Amino acid sequence: MREAYVLTKNLQRSDNQEDQIEALKLHIKFAPEIIRETLEEVGYETPKIERIIDIVKSHKFQDPQDLSKQLLIDADTLSDAFKEQFFSNVESYNTSPKKHYEFRKANQFYTKSARILFNKELEERRREFENIK
Repeated sequence: MREAYVLTKNLQRSDNQEDQIEALKLHIKFAPEIIRETLEEVGYETPKIERIIDIVKSHKFQDPQDLSKQLLIDADTLSDAFKEQFFSNVESYNTSPKKHYEFRKANQFYTKSARILFNKELEERRREFENIK
């Protein structure tokens, strides 16, 4: 599974948008097995593992009605605005902070509180990269 992770990261860093889309697809493809292996090693029961995998799989390509799935999507999307993740994504996607900021401004949320937190953090990132110049 480590090889799949490395392949995904390499594609994610590509300048080619098709490679980046492929990286996202591979991330979703390999995530269930990585989750299963990890959680089995620490003693999780199969029904709980399957529930976690179901939630994780749904968070990229669906519009879930289940609150737990919506909250995972909001948490994942919100994390994109925090400093370490934001600048890591800038590097991973081989883009500029300004372009990444503009891209992230379009992020959508299920909850109002996630949107408020996201906007606050994203504005902090903008101030940081504008002061870097």
